[in-house]
Amino acid sequence: MLTIRLRVPTASHHPLTTTDYAAAFAPESRPIAVTSWRAAVGIRAIPGTPHEDSASCYPLMPLAGDADLPGGLAELAAAGAVSFVGVTDPHFSPSADDLARHFPIVRPFKTHFAIDRALGPPAWDKHHRYETRRAERRCAVRRAPLADVCDLWCTLYGELVARHQITGPAAFGDRFFQSLSAQPHFQVFLAEIDGALVGASIWFRHADVAYYFLNASNPEGYANGAAYALMAAACDHYAECRWINLGGVAGSGDNPNDGLARFKRGFANATLQNHLIAAILDPALYASLSAGRPDDGWFPAYRRPNP
Repeated sequence: MLTIRLRVPTASHHPLTTTDYAAAFAPESRPIAVTSWRAAVGIRAIPGTPHEDSASCYPLMPLAGDADLPGGLAELAAAGAVSFVGVTDPHFSPSADDLARHFPIVRPFKTHFAIDRALGPPAWDKHHRYETRRAERRCAVRRAPLADVCDLWCTLYGELVARHQITGPAAFGDRFFQSLSAQPHFQVFLAEIDGALVGASIWFRHADVAYYFLNASNPEGYANGAAYALMAAACDHYAECRWINLGGVAGSGDNPNDGLARFKRGFANATLQNHLIAAILDPALYASLSAGRPDDGWFPAYRRPNP
């Protein structure tokens, strides 16, 4: 599998750069438009303090190649944010060298599995071909705007969160998806057996990149390989896109042996690297808030979970 390094010059009008998208994360954060970056980020209350910091929205922050990086940090500092932390989009970002000139912390974050049609048709492995054929015999797949099936999706995803006791950024509730449903970019592929929903995945597109956003299946969907049928249908639907970005593994790690990594790797013919970027915007206040915390690379240090 080929590892790709690329730089795409524009992220203008990307679905993840809008204040409408950032507003979907309320009340955990409130949106702020960073005009120098042509993007929106979230301003978050720092628990137990009257202060705030800033972060990019899940899962990625697209940035134009010519974005005014120091200008954006200055805007966030002027808004009172103690620090900023974000995760770049591997398709739409300045180079790592450019980022490092303005962000004190720039480090590889996740490997994204991708289909690059410039490399020719992806050769899915034997296991994935078998599972896809099996799933397509058992599941009927259809596509709909999120707005049309939001209640169905919310029920399915809510069951997934409860079953796996998901916490953190991916524990989205109904309000988040209802907000997304008002935005036209998000499409849902639904897998059904005898008319009953067993699995679904949310996708969106920008320019020549299609993004795999979230997926959920119930026990019947898992038993019948619904995720394979959904992936195949989405890849067919976005056939005109050069890139299909399948994303990385769940959580903050990058374990290549994770089950989700194996699932995505079997469809991919390329990998991409994104980065975590961070900066302290108020050094004195940051030091005060982080006093007594271990210096182990967690950023911001004052948000490090207790052991």
